[in-house]
Amino acid sequence: MKLLLSILFSALFLLSLNVKDSYSQYCIPQPDCTWDYISNVTFSDLNVTSECSGGYMDSSATHFANILRGNTYTLSFTVVEGGLEYFRAWFDWNGDYTLDTTEQYSYPIPITGGTYTMDITVPGSAILDTTRMRVCMTWYSYPTPCVTGGWGEAEDYSVVITQPTEPMLSVSPGSKDFGTLLTGDTASQVFDISNSGIGTLNISSIVISDTTYFRLIDTNTYPAAIDTAAHIYVTVKFIVPADDTASTNMVITDDLLDATTNIPLDGIGVQASYGSNGQTGDNLYYFANSLATGAPSHPTYEWTSPSGDSVTLIANQTYCVAFAGSVDDGRFDITGQLPPGNSIKFFGNDYTNFYIGTNGIIGFTQFPLEFPNYDHDPPTNGLPSATNVDTALFPLWLDIDFGHVNAPTSGRLWYEIKNDYLVISYDSAYVRGGTSSDNYVSFQIVIQHSNTPTMNSRVIFRYSDDYSGSEFKSRYNANTLRQHLIGLEGTGADASQMLQYRFRNSSGEIINHGPIFGSNLALAFGPNEHMLPVDLLAFDASVYKNDVTLTWTTGWEENNERFDIQRRVNNPEAQWKTVGSVKGSGTVHEERTYTFTDKKLVTGKYEYRLVQVDFDGNVTADHNLKNVVEIGIPTVFDLSQNYPNPFNPTTKIDFQIPVEGLVKLNIIDMAGREVATLVNETLVPGYYTYDFNASKLASGIYFYRLITKNNVITKKMALIK
Repeated sequence: MKLLLSILFSALFLLSLNVKDSYSQYCIPQPDCTWDYISNVTFSDLNVTSECSGGYMDSSATHFANILRGNTYTLSFTVVEGGLEYFRAWFDWNGDYTLDTTEQYSYPIPITGGTYTMDITVPGSAILDTTRMRVCMTWYSYPTPCVTGGWGEAEDYSVVITQPTEPMLSVSPGSKDFGTLLTGDTASQVFDISNSGIGTLNISSIVISDTTYFRLIDTNTYPAAIDTAAHIYVTVKFIVPADDTASTNMVITDDLLDATTNIPLDGIGVQASYGSNGQTGDNLYYFANSLATGAPSHPTYEWTSPSGDSVTLIANQTYCVAFAGSVDDGRFDITGQLPPGNSIKFFGNDYTNFYIGTNGIIGFTQFPLEFPNYDHDPPTNGLPSATNVDTALFPLWLDIDFGHVNAPTSGRLWYEIKNDYLVISYDSAYVRGGTSSDNYVSFQIVIQHSNTPTMNSRVIFRYSDDYSGSEFKSRYNANTLRQHLIGLEGTGADASQMLQYRFRNSSGEIINHGPIFGSNLALAFGPNEHMLPVDLLAFDASVYKNDVTLTWTTGWEENNERFDIQRRVNNPEAQWKTVGSVKGSGTVHEERTYTFTDKKLVTGKYEYRLVQVDFDGNVTADHNLKNVVEIGIPTVFDLSQNYPNPFNPTTKIDFQIPVEGLVKLNIIDMAGREVATLVNETLVPGYYTYDFNASKLASGIYFYRLITKNNVITKKMALIK
């Protein structure tokens, strides 16, 4: 009997394991909320305030959010933090009891204490049922749905998804904050406007309230009837203002009771690519980077490779000369090596020695290596700081470790002294906080020196996008690097002797927005705004069919003989080719505008740049067009008139085809005889130019004919010998 009961209970237990229980199917996260936790969550009609409760709070059986398919809702969360936090939310839209990356929503940047919001759009394919919602915050890195260990907290709730019973306007995203961008840039956002309900929704208009900084790109015709699950799309372009905050609404008018819907649009513009520290005399420094085409002058980027005269300080995780400290946090003292009589003038003082720190610091006096007077991280509040390093350049004050186990073998720190300048180079320098050997950065410092200088020496920082690792650049773009600082500081905590170009504090907030990556970039500092050479106010391109017209404007020119226009296909390995020249204006101190048309290009993507040449033959600057120019596929079949016409004995024939197919181009005389065939093959869509040499034909009238499957075009030309 006992045996039978044992078998029966075992069977019932095994059967119970197969019973589907929605509250026990999901993985259970296990972070520790001792130092940081989520104190409030609101989503639709859900609003829950809580305290730390062991790191995981499961409220899925007691707290519900009611939501509709296709609608967009704002998820608001308040955090109490003990450091830099990362937040994610998951929704089990398909009800499969897993929370995968397709159901994952990440707050885009690290956060500190406070309230944050993000928009969540319910997919039209979401199950019509009750399903799970999970929010999670962890310290230092983004959480996974099943995170175990580490500081943070996870909370679970339920969402009840239903289908609307009438037309319903859905807009995704429900708002757009373009964030902080550099003046002169543009950014765009596509808005998906749909009917997530039942029936037909009629949109009568979509407008932007204030078009000062926002533009609507809309090809729809109004009124627009949107059936169930149908979509229309519009694009909003943000024209970044100069040191200003922009805010307005995109207003959608429909035939529902709530006739107008306001979609908030926000953005901030900062002029971070050029300017000054606002001081006078020897305390004045101007700065401009190689992107600052609106500046009075700006530098160009050029990477310097070491010669036989260079001195290697660190190579392959090992120091090569005597130094103070360690390969991780060290200092190399370079004394008495400038040419006799030469010095570097910095904030009005002359220096003949320089000191290279492993963490992106170049001092002109010895700086201490012991905490708290020195740290691998810059000061908490940025410059100026009396307790940290001063009288120094900070090309990239960041926690660099040349001796790290993941440091690439190509890691190298070196310097070289030339007749009138010196170069210091951090090659493939490993940055703390990464996970792979691709977490390295390369940058250089160029410092002018001269005999008894009368003004502050010019300084250039160069940042190599080409020679920096993919993980480092990803962390830079995602703002997940440690705190870092770029700038200059003179003696002591004197606020008049500093310039802070970029500063990211330990909370993840970027205080100064000077860019350093996205492309190769040079950043120059000098006592005169015209020491950072050449002023190019604008450089733009327009496309008509397969012709590209370049237009550029200069603010002033010095000894300018000409501009060489260079083109290459959109490939960093491709060679630049000079396609034309435009005469310069010599020396003028007023705006001048130039144009050049590059004609008859084939379909493809191209890059352009200007090379400025002075009357002495010196190349003084080159300026790259910011955008790639694209010659698209033609939309119509066409044959152009040959040129020249009349001709002797050669001429060119242009044609365009919009679809792939067999193409024949032949030459016919007055008697209808085919005397030449220029093309007889399958061609892809595009623009084409062919040369015709009639040296073996007699003078007279000829015809050239273009034939495809569905088109025939014939034109006349004259050969006169």
